[in-house]
Amino acid sequence: MLLPVHNASATLGAALDSLLAQSLPDFEVVALDDGSSDGTLALLQAHAQRDARVRPLPQVLLHWRDDPARATRADARYAVKNFLRAKAHYLLRGPLHDHERVIFWGAGQMARCLAKHLQRAGAQVAAFLHVNPQKYGMQLHGAPVLPATILRAACSQPAPADSGGCSCGRPARHHSQPPGRLELGRAN
Repeated sequence: MLLPVHNASATLGAALDSLLAQSLPDFEVVALDDGSSDGTLALLQAHAQRDARVRPLPQVLLHWRDDPARATRADARYAVKNFLRAKAHYLLRGPLHDHERVIFWGAGQMARCLAKHLQRAGAQVAAFLHVNPQKYGMQLHGAPVLPATILRAACSQPAPADSGGCSCGRPARHHSQPPGRLELGRAN
């Protein structure tokens, strides 16, 4: 078994004990330590002394050249707001081209930021769907935060989690509330 590890001393002992306790005796755990600085390598070496099936390999697999002056860190063109602005632009010219309103699944920071950029580009945000009852009834960018269960209420059976649709066989976007088309815009 190949077991890549990096700064895993908090969980590595339990993982190795579990692997070594399995009923199949003929295997080897090759543990690649990717430059850990927390005692992971020492833990691997201690397990290797107790059980010959554990073979630690200290080897840096990837060396990041992450300089603070790198363009993606220092150049304003790489700011998250610019990526969201571009995303809004292409959503409105692509999947949301002929749709009057957008419903967001989630009311987190990224969804709110994307909603702001979509509104600036002319889209109407109809609602934010959320699972936290404490957020129900709030207004974000002029749109209400509603329980996610309203999508299921329109169908006879609940939608499977993360199915992209509902049990009635149609995509989730068919669950429009008021007249007009509602689309589900996914954002975190």
